Amino acid sequence: MEGLIALYDPPKPNIRKVIGQFYEAGIAVKMITGDYPETAMNIARESGIRVDGQPVSGETVMQMSDPELRDIAPRTAVFARMFPAAKLRVVEALKAAGEVVAMTGDGVNDGPALKAAPVGVAMGRRGTEIAKGAASMVLLDDDLAHMVKAIKTGRRIYNNLRKAIRYIISIHLPIVLVVLIPLLFGWPYLHMLMPIHVIFLELIMDPTCAVAFENEPAEPNTLQKPPRTSSVNLFSWPELSLSIIQGVAITAGIFVMYHYAVGLGKYETTTRSFVFLTMLASNIFLTLANRSFEYSINKTIFYRNHLLWWIIGVSVFISVVVFWAPWVRDIFRLGPLNLREVAWCVFTALVSVGWFEVWKVIRTSVRS
Repeated sequence: MEGLIALYDPPKPNIRKVIGQFYEAGIAVKMITGDYPETAMNIARESGIRVDGQPVSGETVMQMSDPELRDIAPRTAVFARMFPAAKLRVVEALKAAGEVVAMTGDGVNDGPALKAAPVGVAMGRRGTEIAKGAASMVLLDDDLAHMVKAIKTGRRIYNNLRKAIRYIISIHLPIVLVVLIPLLFGWPYLHMLMPIHVIFLELIMDPTCAVAFENEPAEPNTLQKPPRTSSVNLFSWPELSLSIIQGVAITAGIFVMYHYAVGLGKYETTTRSFVFLTMLASNIFLTLANRSFEYSINKTIFYRNHLLWWIIGVSVFISVVVFWAPWVRDIFRLGPLNLREVAWCVFTALVSVGWFEVWKVIRTSVRS
C-alpha cells in the first residue's frame, strides 16, 4: 500500500502587510531558510517578499570569496538550503557592505547569525533557548508586526532627541548673545540678563526639552523615510546652521525691542522687561515651531502631547505673575509694561520665530 503525505505551513495572514510596511520604511527584506529553493521561492512570493533573481544556496555561499559575497548578498532576496555557517557568512557580508542587519530566527541553527547581527530578534513562543540567548530582542508573541512598531518607536525617539537638541541650540544662543553683545559694543544698558533671569529661563527650557519633546508622537511620515546608516552623524551642517539661524533671528528680534525701548527713553528696568518678555515669548513660539522640521504648525498643533501644553501653560502663567505682580517684578528687576508694549514684544517674537514656518511651507512646495 502506498500513500502520500503533504505538509503545508502557510505564512501568517498578516505577513504580506508586515513585509509591505518594511519595504515602505526603506528596509530590504531577505529570506534565509533551510528549505529547498523551490519551497523558499514559493513562500517568499506568498509573503510579499520582492524576489528578483534566483535563490542562492548555502553551499554557494560557502564557496564564494568575501568580496564576491559582499557584492551578491545585498542584491539577493532569497537564500535557501542554508546552515549555521552560511547564515553567519551572509550576515557578516551584509555588515561588511555597510548595512545595519536585523536577523530574526527561532532555531538552534540561527544562533550564530542572531549573535552576529546588530539587531538579533528571536521568537518568544517557538524559539529555542539558544536563539533567545543569542538575540538582543525577543518577540513574546512571535508577531513580526511588533517589529514595525519597534522601528517606529526607535525612529520617534531618535527624531525627538534631535528636536530637543536643536531647540536647546536655538534658544541658548540668544541668551549668550544678549549677555555678550551689549558688553562688547558698550551699549547704554549692559546687564539685560542677570543670574535670576537665566535660572528662570533654564527652569522653563529644561522641562521643554527633557519632557515635552520626549513625549512628542511619531510624525506621519516616520515610516516613509529610509533608515539612516550607522556612519551618519546625529546632525548635518545644514541642520545645525538652521538652528543657529533660528537663534540669531531671535536675538535680532530681542535687540530690536532693546533699541526700541532705549529710543523711547525707557529706564534700564523697563528696557530689561522688553528684552525678557520678547525672549520668553520667543521660547514659546520656538517650542511650537520645532515640533516638526517638515510639517507646519497648522498640522503639528493637532499632535497629541498633553505635557507640552501643560509646560507652555505653566510658563505663560508664571510669566504673567512675574510681569504683573509688582513685588515679583522687583525681584526680577523689571519695569512695568503697558498692553501695547506687551503686544509689540509678542509680535516681535512671533516674527523672529514665524519665518521658520514660512520656510517649511516653501521647502515642502519645492519638494513636491
